[in-house]
Order: sequence, then structure tokens, then C-alpha cells
Amino acid sequence: FSSSETADDDSRTRAGSSHKSSSTCSSQLSPALDSQPPPRCSPPPPAEPPPPKLPQDWQAVWSEEWQMYYYWNVKLNTATWQAPVKSEDSTDVPTTPTSTAQETDKVNGSAEEGSSVSKTSGSMKVCTQHWRPPPDNESCMRVLKGERLTVTWAEGLCTGWAYGHIADDPTRAGYFPEAVLADPPRPPRCRLAGEVFTAVDTFEAPEEVGGYLSMSRGDVFKLLFPTEATTAWAYVEKVPPSGGDAAPPSKVGWVPELYLLGSSEDNGENDVNPGGARPSH
Repeated sequence: FSSSETADDDSRTRAGSSHKSSSTCSSQLSPALDSQPPPRCSPPPPAEPPPPKLPQDWQAVWSEEWQMYYYWNVKLNTATWQAPVKSEDSTDVPTTPTSTAQETDKVNGSAEEGSSVSKTSGSMKVCTQHWRPPPDNESCMRVLKGERLTVTWAEGLCTGWAYGHIADDPTRAGYFPEAVLADPPRPPRCRLAGEVFTAVDTFEAPEEVGGYLSMSRGDVFKLLFPTEATTAWAYVEKVPPSGGDAAPPSKVGWVPELYLLGSSEDNGENDVNPGGARPSH
């Protein structure tokens, strides 16, 4: 990298950026949060994902051309596409050999093998209300009430932003408000097709996305397909109330697994054997 390129890129450097543990602004789920107005947040998040925590003398610089970070050692004036780490003797070293300004072509050639998001294990959170990103904002992503999210970075403010991905789909990543996050009361449960459950919270099917089913507290549903212990959604059929002259048309769709409760289940955190063992095939 030339000194002029470094100076230009350095202006875009998010100096001092670091990973923080995600803080929760609401400690428990609220029964009607999916219909609440969107939370107020800090200024819009940047277009790029947050950089990883770096050792001393290293800065993350966003490359518009490759849509990923490279890492510049301000002391040695060297750069690499992979985030540096600390060795056991506390000497700052990158995960791959660094490159000097004369080796820019070699670094550019390896950009396609990199990743624009730091591979950092995050904390599990659940979304407490629907949130839709502002128009034409590609760095944010829509999140729905009941969605389970892996948060890899957060500002640590109730009005701040968090970054992460859908828990069972790392390819769906982006920014979302910290104010819509809470600690999940329990892990997902394995469930079997045909089981009947009662809704313990409300969910409003989003109008812009098909396939979801609205539910109210007390509604009864039959599971149409088994669920794994990693999924946040259950495909169900609404069971009509008994005692009617004519059965209403069948209603099927996706609902949050978190808000379904079986007759012999509790909805607390002490989930020793979630849903029981899956049958062998």
C-alpha cells in the first residue's frame, strides 16, 4: 500500500473499535412488543461490518474495492488481509505473513479468500419485536420477534447498534438495534410432528414476508414438521376451537418456537432435556 493510499484509507479507519459483549436493554420478553414503535438508535451504523479486536499498533481499514478489511501495522507500515493475533510470548503477529507496500499485488490476490466478517463466537440473543431497517440501508437486516440471533459485536448502549447473524444461518448478517434484544429464557427444543402446543406469547405475521402465521396468547397449534434443537421457527397448523358449527379454514405457517408450550413443559430456563430424544430412523 502506498503512503497516499494508506492516508486515504486511514481516514476511514475505525480506530479503537473492539468487540464488546452484548448488553441487553430489556431483561424479559414482553407479550406485545411486536406491535410497538421501532426503538430509537444512535446515528445510522456504518456500511461495513465491525472490525475485530486488534493488538496494539494495528488498525483495521475497510477496502471499498474488495468489500473487506485489511489490517495495517502503523509502527512497521506493513499490511495483511487476515486479522493479527497475539502469540504466546505477547508479541503481536498476524495469522499470515504481512506484506509491505511493494507487495500490494500479492495481498490483493488473496482477498477473494478472505472474509468480510470476523469469525468471532458471539452471545445468543432473542429478538423481542419486529424491526425493519431504513430504506436503502444494506448494512442492516430485518429481524422478527422470536428470532434467535448470534451477536458478535455491540456498542453496549440501549440506544446503540449490535451486529450479528441469524443463529442457524451465518450468511444472513447485519446490524440491528440493541434495544430489541433479550436473553433467551430457554434453548430451542426438539419437537415431533403431531404434537400440540399452546401459544404463550403473541406474534404478528409480517406483511412483507409470506409464510408466517399470526398467533395470540392461548391459541392452540399442531406441529406439522419436527423441529431441530437449533431452529427458531416451527411450522404449525392452528387448531380450531371446539364446539363450532363449521370448522374454519385451516391456517398453517411459521411461528416462533420459543412461544410454544406443551402440556407437560415449563417455559423456564431450566431445560435439562429439551423436548426429549429424537427417534432413530
